[in-house]
Amino acid sequence: MYEVNGFVWIGVFLMVIVFMMTILKPSKSKTPSGPFDNSIHSKPVFKGFSILILVIITIIFII
Repeated sequence: MYEVNGFVWIGVFLMVIVFMMTILKPSKSKTPSGPFDNSIHSKPVFKGFSILILVIITIIFII
């Protein structure tokens, strides 16, 4: 097992929380769509890149 600093574990814990929020966030809002409601955060590509960035940051923290 690696001997790591406590801040690394806090960072990993926070990244897991953000990762779960990104995955479990509903992509459709409960309000009716307006003409300007085209949020990038609801796109599957944005979710995919968010997951990729979180994985890269997690690997950097572990190394």
